[in-house]
Amino acid sequence: MRYNYNKAEFCGDRQWLLNGDFSCNKRVLYLIKTYDDLSIPEAKKSLLDQNCTCVGDGVGSGADHRSAAIASSAVAVARASTIPAVKEDVQTYDYDYSNTSTATKKVVVVLSLALLVMTFGFRKRRAGARARASRARRVPFAVIITVLFTARNIFYALSGQYMDTYIKYLQPYEVQNNCIKEVEQHLQQVEHTLQAIHIRYYMYDDPDITLTGETRAAFELIDRNGRKDRYKHEEENDRQMILALEKSSLRTLNANEAQLFIPPIPMSSILISKSSDFKTPMDALLNHPIFQRNLGNNHLLISTCFALHRYHYRAYTQLKDYYHLIYNMTIVQSWDPVAVHNDLFHSSDKSSNWGDYHSTLVKEEPTSLSRRSISVGLGSNNHDFPLNHATMEKFNSSTNFIFYHSRTEPSFNNSTIYRHAPITNITLDNNFPKSSIGWGLDPDEWLEEFSRSQFCLMIRGDSPHSHALWRSIRVGCIPVIISKHLPVYAPIFKSTLNMSDYAVILDEEELLRNATKALLTLREMTIQQVEIKLLHLAFA
Repeated sequence: MRYNYNKAEFCGDRQWLLNGDFSCNKRVLYLIKTYDDLSIPEAKKSLLDQNCTCVGDGVGSGADHRSAAIASSAVAVARASTIPAVKEDVQTYDYDYSNTSTATKKVVVVLSLALLVMTFGFRKRRAGARARASRARRVPFAVIITVLFTARNIFYALSGQYMDTYIKYLQPYEVQNNCIKEVEQHLQQVEHTLQAIHIRYYMYDDPDITLTGETRAAFELIDRNGRKDRYKHEEENDRQMILALEKSSLRTLNANEAQLFIPPIPMSSILISKSSDFKTPMDALLNHPIFQRNLGNNHLLISTCFALHRYHYRAYTQLKDYYHLIYNMTIVQSWDPVAVHNDLFHSSDKSSNWGDYHSTLVKEEPTSLSRRSISVGLGSNNHDFPLNHATMEKFNSSTNFIFYHSRTEPSFNNSTIYRHAPITNITLDNNFPKSSIGWGLDPDEWLEEFSRSQFCLMIRGDSPHSHALWRSIRVGCIPVIISKHLPVYAPIFKSTLNMSDYAVILDEEELLRNATKALLTLREMTIQQVEIKLLHLAFA
């Protein structure tokens, strides 16, 4: 039989999409096209019988479809029960979140991978005369628990059972009367959860995938093009994340022991090379038996370069021939393209609007190039920003109240007025606490002033995210976020911390109306409120 695409089917009280774009529709369509005489209710029942929970409407375990199938011929019903359930290899490029059944709205917590970016830097420790002589380097404990927590969350997100690509935020917890002890207990509980994780992952070692050995040597000889400076931070960030994963005790060299699979393709390095040869590693990955067995599921691709997974940029590199083939992989990006797409086109909140970014995103990002994505924010090389833990001692000894420097060049999406507001509207005199605000400094002076500041501004720019957030966390400076859409566009620590836990969030329009007044509200924070921010910031 041929399915009538213009006819709406119903799943209980939940309407199915007219064009079959919802993932369960795709699976049912696959079955009825494969087995010509199989009815739609029978196809749905075959999925239900094999624990495909996404078919039902969350009420009665899909009893409406089961009863309809039973009413059909006994022979057809018996045959339907023997048909294998369609797995996630039936690719879907869109779905209507507002019509998704309650049973499929499962919370997926995956963004703790961002902690790897923040905690990767090794610290030097001294312990006795021998340690003082050798200056032995030790991996911070935070890296270990981060990898544990990351592995568990990605495992849940990438398991064979279908889950919505929409990732919900961690529910905020209320701190009663600014109780420091309560915050400490909460963070200890999170830490214990991280320590209890035992998920293993396997990293591909094929030299054509990793570009190591002779393949890598040939790759390194390629002259860099003009993209090098533009995407330098992303390349360094990818490299240090892969290095941290390679050294983790959760990594297994036996693929049969792994629940997750990571192909360490140097995506950003390839992009900024002159040839941009994605063909070699991608062909090797797609032909690998592990990838073919999983069809991209349970796979994590670290690719934080902002441009690589933007829909409007897809035709400019060799990767354009592979997006549909790696669609089932989870992409680690500096932003969250899947969440942005869902919020733009499938949000149940019809008032959702991205303001100055809206028309650009609707035009340039009509769909997501991957089924799932994880945001780790815009990072940089850890060695450029020595780790400085957030403490009250550090906060009180900081010589600057606020740190903020920006370029004079204009920004896209009407962001220039926001980025320039603190510089052009604040008079640094005796009426404003000592701060470092201006149009830039020499690199050494910039880092010194940045590290000696209590609050560091992160203001929206060409996009809602900025390197300033990652850098602020790295040096122990409380971030002041002035970017309305950042929590959806590029959340970090989404599964463990809310942005409001470790950062101060100020309204964009308040900054424009009176930048001085808006920033001076930071002085109204109590000691307890500051300490709570610092506790969460240190945990980050």
